[in-house]
Amino acid sequence: MLDEYIPFIPGDVGNAETFRYPVIYRMVEGLTGSECIKNTAAWTDKVVAKAIEMEEQGVRGISANAGAMLAFQDAVANAVKVPVCLSSLLQLPWIASAFDKSKAIGIITGDSRTTNRDLLKRFGINVEHPIVVAGLEKQPAFKSAVHQGKGKLDSGKVEKEVVRTAKAMVKKNPRIAAILMTSGPLCPYTKAVQDAVGLPIFDVVSMIDFMTSATLQDAPKGFY
Repeated sequence: MLDEYIPFIPGDVGNAETFRYPVIYRMVEGLTGSECIKNTAAWTDKVVAKAIEMEEQGVRGISANAGAMLAFQDAVANAVKVPVCLSSLLQLPWIASAFDKSKAIGIITGDSRTTNRDLLKRFGINVEHPIVVAGLEKQPAFKSAVHQGKGKLDSGKVEKEVVRTAKAMVKKNPRIAAILMTSGPLCPYTKAVQDAVGLPIFDVVSMIDFMTSATLQDAPKGFY
């Protein structure tokens, strides 16, 4: 987890009630989204150490709560034996593969400055489809709760900001076929966005559920 002072409401990656299975958390003290991108090398050992610590506790997989954690994907994956999916952006190639190359993929992120095609390529994410990025960094309620860490979150106001951002993005770019929400604090609003724009929506939770389903299979049930 990034070092953030945010209320983790249900649906957020930081709220254990979001998941149908047990989860544990480790925070990397001092690490922010911008630091992930600007000073990757300086933080890599600390992120890897947290991952190794969790593996030693017996976790079946390791993830994170920010798209910018993509910067540490390879280092962590090389250091542990369990599956590693640190960034929801890892879903981007196979989301794109589900649609014709003329279709665009929308990305809603907490900070658009940490997500662009150049950065994606820098960390090994390449897609031919058009990519449209919209950030929440200038939205008052989201900015106050997430970027400024004031300790309070008005979920109703943030939901309106996220939905408004999604609707504006799709209206301006009608070729968008799916939307990827990149950060943990956006996950509680996935359904509201889908209800508003009527498109497939992917987020951090969908990625973690996918990874976990492979490590914790259920026996078939039913009749034949």
